[in-house]
Amino acid sequence: MPPKTIKKKSSLKRKTPRRPSSARTTQKQAEEAVRSARDFLRQVIDINPSFIFAKDRDGRFTLVNQAVADAYGTTIEDLIGKTDADFNPNRTEVEFFLQMDREVMDSKRERFIPEEVITDAAGKKRWLQTIKRPIIGMDGRANQVLGVSTDITERKRAEEALHRSHDELEHRVAERTAELDGSNERLRAEIAERNATELSLHESDARLQGMLDHSPNLIFIKDLQGHYVDVNKQFEQTFQLTRQDIIGKSDQDIFPPEQAAAYRANDLEVLKTGRSIQFEEVAVHVDGLQTSIVWKFPLRQQDDTPYAICGIATDITKLKQGEKALHQKQFDLQSSQAQLQGLASQLLEAQESERQRIARDLHDDFSQRLTALVLDVASLAKHPPRLPELLGKALEPVCKELEQLTSDLHDLAYRLHP
Repeated sequence: MPPKTIKKKSSLKRKTPRRPSSARTTQKQAEEAVRSARDFLRQVIDINPSFIFAKDRDGRFTLVNQAVADAYGTTIEDLIGKTDADFNPNRTEVEFFLQMDREVMDSKRERFIPEEVITDAAGKKRWLQTIKRPIIGMDGRANQVLGVSTDITERKRAEEALHRSHDELEHRVAERTAELDGSNERLRAEIAERNATELSLHESDARLQGMLDHSPNLIFIKDLQGHYVDVNKQFEQTFQLTRQDIIGKSDQDIFPPEQAAAYRANDLEVLKTGRSIQFEEVAVHVDGLQTSIVWKFPLRQQDDTPYAICGIATDITKLKQGEKALHQKQFDLQSSQAQLQGLASQLLEAQESERQRIARDLHDDFSQRLTALVLDVASLAKHPPRLPELLGKALEPVCKELEQLTSDLHDLAYRLHP
C-alpha cells in the first residue's frame, strides 16, 4: 500500500509543472460546486415543515432537517451521530422508534405509522404520522432508514374536542331524562300520599267533605253502579257544574259517550281487581282537552266489601306538553348528533384520504428524489471531475432535479395551505 501511494504522489508531481494553476482551479471549482449543491439541498429539506431524517441500525441520526432539530431543541449538527435517547426522556417512545426503524431495515419494506407520540424539548406530547422506508446500499443490505413525519397534533386535538362535545351532549340528554324521571317519581309519591289519606275519609263524612272541598285535585265518589255520590269543589269548578247537576248522575249523563265509556271501563276494572289502579284519562274542559292521572280505588265496609269507588285526578296536561316538548328536543338533539357524527365521519375520511395522498407524494416522490440527490452529490464529492466543463455537465442533472424538486415542493405547499 505505501509504495502505491508514493508512486501516485510522484505521478502527480510530474504532471503538476504542466498545468499547476489549472488543476488547482478545477479542484476549487469542483469543491465549490459540490458545496453549493449541498447547501441548496440542505435548504430544500430544511424549509419542509415535516420531520425528515435518516438513521442507522443503532438509531443514530445520519441526516435530519431543521424541523427535527427544532422539536428536540438543538441544532442539526448536534443531532448527527446522536440518538433519540439523547434528547427524548421518554423511554417507551424511544424504544418504539428504534423498533420501527429496525423492522423497516430488516424487512426492506416501507412502514406507514398512522399515529405515534413524541415528547419535544418543552416536554409536550406531539402526535406524528410517519412513513419510514429502507435505504438499501450497493451490497443489497439496508443499514439505514429514511423517515418523513407529519405533525398531526392539531387534528388530534380537534378529534378530542369532538369527542368531548359528543359526551357533553349525551350528558345533557341524560340530565333532562333524569329530571323527567324525578318529576314522575314526585308525582307518583304525591298521588300515593293523597290516596292513603283519602282511604281514611270514610270514618267521618264531615272530615271527608272538608278535605274534598279543599283539595286542589278533582276528587269524586261513585256507587257501584257508577252514579256520583260526592264530588269536591274542584270537580264542580273544573266542569262548571253544580252539585245538583252531578250527584246521582252517571258519566253517561255528564260526559260525551266515548269519554263516559272509558271512565266506566276503568271503574269496572277497579271493582274487578279490588285494588287501586292508576289511569290516564282525557276530559273535555272549557279550555280544551285536559289529561289527568287518575287514581281509582274501592272504598270498603268493615267486612271489606266494596261499596263505592273513589277517584283522585291530577291534571298533568302541562306535564304531558312538557314531555312532548322534551321528546321533540331529544329527537332534535339526536338528529343533530347524527348529523354531527356524519359530518365528523366525512371529515375524518377526507382527512385520512388527504393524509394518505400526501404520505404517498412525500414518500414516493420527494423522499426518493432527495435520496437520489444525496447520493449524486456524495458521489461528486467523492469523485469530482478534474475539468470544469466535465463538472458542469455532471452537475446539470443535479441542478435540474433540484429546480424541479423545489417547484414541486412549492406547489405542494401551496395546495396544502389552508
